Order: sequence, then structure tokens, then C-alpha cells
Amino acid sequence: MRFWGGVLLSVAGGLRSSRFFIFWVFLELNILCFIGLLSFSRWGADSLSSLKYFIVQRLGSIIFLFTSIGMGWFRERVAAGLLITAGAVKLGAAPLQGWLISVSWDVAWDAFFFLITIQKVLPLYFIFQMGGLGVTALTVAAALIGPAGALFQGALKSLLVYSSVFGVGWILRPNSRVLGFSYLFIYAVGLIVVVWCLRRAFRGAERTSGRNLTGINLFLLFVALISLSGIPPLLGFYAKLPIILELTIGRRGVLAILLFGSGVFLYVYIRVCIRGLSLRAQRVELGQLTRRGPMLVIVALMGAPFLLGA
Repeated sequence: MRFWGGVLLSVAGGLRSSRFFIFWVFLELNILCFIGLLSFSRWGADSLSSLKYFIVQRLGSIIFLFTSIGMGWFRERVAAGLLITAGAVKLGAAPLQGWLISVSWDVAWDAFFFLITIQKVLPLYFIFQMGGLGVTALTVAAALIGPAGALFQGALKSLLVYSSVFGVGWILRPNSRVLGFSYLFIYAVGLIVVVWCLRRAFRGAERTSGRNLTGINLFLLFVALISLSGIPPLLGFYAKLPIILELTIGRRGVLAILLFGSGVFLYVYIRVCIRGLSLRAQRVELGQLTRRGPMLVIVALMGAPFLLGA
């Protein structure tokens, strides 16, 4: 509980920091608290995954500090590029998502949710502050690599990692941080439903594909995933709509790539659910509806025009 609170408090402190050094302190505190969650809680990963996470985050911090201390040694564009690279390393943004996939395979579903949502907040906030061509490059990389990687994934965790990688493109592209973080918040809400379904279906079988999904779990997962893809009238569409309207003014090339990527993810999500349905259709039992009433209410709300989804 202490580490969980430390993660949230460090994120809040970093967002309110007005000085570079204070922001860096909260960023490091956030990393240490999350490693504590992985190592000393029921969310625990094996020691190798915790070590991977630690080493990658240290690498990002070294680039971050080296560039910050030596600002006078670099040209402005070079310094900005190095700082954005440091943020991308910590974020696991495309094309640096390899470590994120590796670590995610060995953590519990709760920790996985934190890893691809909460732990992205401070690096994203920092990259937003930098702006420029580096942000555009990260957006295009996310829009291309996310869908391409998702097409070849059989494991649901890897698929969701590529979904989060693709989501970075939607988050970073608008000029307004409010729009970007609103998208991240709604994505996280939709992901809660996905993780809930997968935890109940897998019962600890972290590396299973869609074949263990049965009955109402498959239905809930299908609705949540379709919501993540941004299909109207689910709220995922309303998360993307303001960004789409902004990008129609002068950035239609990037918008076209993002919309095409969303279509690819819609296809992949439908493919996952059809596979699960075809493998386990005989196990669907209407009696399961009564045992999942609360989550059914949530998913029903996801179909309302201005309520849940991502």
C-alpha cells in the first residue's frame, strides 16, 4: 500500500513541479516506488524483470541528467532531441518498446495496468514540454509501429502493449496537454475493463492467448476492446474526436496515419474475440450473467454516447 501511494503521489508531485530539478526528483521517486511494487507486493514480477525495468529507467535518467548538466555544450536542437530520447526510453515509446514488452510478460495484470498507463504520465508530460520535431517523429513512429506490431501478436499482453504504444501518437499529437491527457485517462478507464476480464478468464495464466475466454467474459472483453479502438458511439470515439478536429487543420497526413492505425487495431481486436468465440463457444452459459452484474452495468454504460470507453 505504501508503494502504491508513493507511485500516485510522485506522479501528482511531478505534474505540479515548476522547476526542472524538482521534476526529476519526483520522476526518480516514481520509478523507485514502482520497483518496490514489483518486488515486494502481490503484484510481484521475477527479479530479472525488475532488473530490466531498473536498468532501462537508469539509462533514461543518465541521458536526462547528462543533457541537462551539459546544456551549454550542445546546440539547442541536439539538446532537445536528447531530452526527448530520454523521455522516450522511459516511456517505452516506439521504436524503443522492446523492453516494455519484455517486462510486461512477467508482471501481474494489476502491475501491467500501472505500467502502461500511470507510469507513462510523467515522461509524457516532460515530452509535451519539449515540443518540436522530436514529438512529431515519436507520433509518426507510434502510428506506424503500433499497428504493424499488433498484427503479428498472439498474446493479449503484447497486443495491449502495442495498443499503448499506438496511443502515444494520439496523446502527443494535439497541441493541448488537456486533450492528450484526457485521451490517456479515457484509455485507462477502458483498459480497466479489459484487465478485469482477463484476470477472471486467465486466473494467473499470464501468457495465454484468447482461448481461455468464455461466455460473458468474452462479451465484456469484446465491448471494451471495440471501445479502445474508438468506434462510435463508445466513449473512445469521443476521446479521439477533439484530436481529429484539431488535426484536420493543417496536419491531415498525420491524421490519416492515425486513423488507419485505429482501423488496424479494430480488425485485430475483432480477430481476437472471434478466435476466443470459436475456440470456446460451447462453454458459454447464460447463468454466468447473474454473477457479473456490476461489470455488465459498466460495459452497458460504455455504449452510451458520453460515458465509458477508451
